[in-house]
Amino acid sequence: MNAFTLNNTSTSSPPSASASSAAPSAKPQQRGKHRVRLDKTPADTRRRAAVVLEVMAGVRTCPQAAKDLGLSLAAYYNLEQRALEGLVQGCSPAPMGRQKRPDDQVKTLERQCKKLQQELLRYQALVRAQQRSSGLSAPPEPTKVKGKRNKKPQVRALRVVKQLQAIAPLPTTSTTVPQTPTVVVV
Repeated sequence: MNAFTLNNTSTSSPPSASASSAAPSAKPQQRGKHRVRLDKTPADTRRRAAVVLEVMAGVRTCPQAAKDLGLSLAAYYNLEQRALEGLVQGCSPAPMGRQKRPDDQVKTLERQCKKLQQELLRYQALVRAQQRSSGLSAPPEPTKVKGKRNKKPQVRALRVVKQLQAIAPLPTTSTTVPQTPTVVVV
């Protein structure tokens, strides 16, 4: 068996300690409240983690580990690198307090927006009531903001023709078709 295995079983104690201990209880004893939870981890992942830890402990060499896992040496080194990154990430201190998520912030802003809209409607109603009670007429409706004017499309050539006609009127041309002599063959 490998010298370094990952499972939920605790290491066995020396025979003298177990013989002198009291009667076994119904519940298995837990040594510490923090235990590694491996029951939801796939077996292949547990095996890879055990092999990487064995290499780090010096039980195996990298080429042996790569061969046992069925990986190339380069793929094993990538696996080991990812495992070390995960270890370092897991050792970083967790941020204190409740963490803000973008979804929570969006919900907070939506609630704030809805509250402000209701407050606006309330103030508008108060202004209208105050105007009625004081005898003032309601202010005119705000006009729509004038943006781009809707111009009638105009062909540039026609605009130039109008400018030319304003300077010197052009003679009108007749639309009659010139007649061609007809030849009658007898």
